[in-house]
Amino acid sequence: MKIRSSIKTLEIEDLKGKKKVYSFETGDPEILELWLSKAEEIKGLAESNVDGQEMKVLYQLERDFITMVLGVKSWKQIKKDCNNSVFSLFPVFAEVSKLITDSIEENGRLMGAIKK
Repeated sequence: MKIRSSIKTLEIEDLKGKKKVYSFETGDPEILELWLSKAEEIKGLAESNVDGQEMKVLYQLERDFITMVLGVKSWKQIKKDCNNSVFSLFPVFAEVSKLITDSIEENGRLMGAIKK
């Protein structure tokens, strides 16, 4: 799987070479902060020693996060492309988290430029 992204879009190429582009809205700072806090929660769990039960929780949190940001239809396609694996989903989760952080930073720069 290959991942390529810009601030508002995420492009995922599956093992067969088929590319799919997902996008999300970056204009609402409150929603971006909510998403970022959820991402930090998942990252904290993933960095701990995870057993079988916690792995299920991690998978559910990743599912909820991707659904919250990209939508249910996107989640279903991503899950299929990642063979329903928590480990395959983690790079997607990480990239979406990075994009959210980049969006927050970009919005901050834009607000700073507007205030000048």
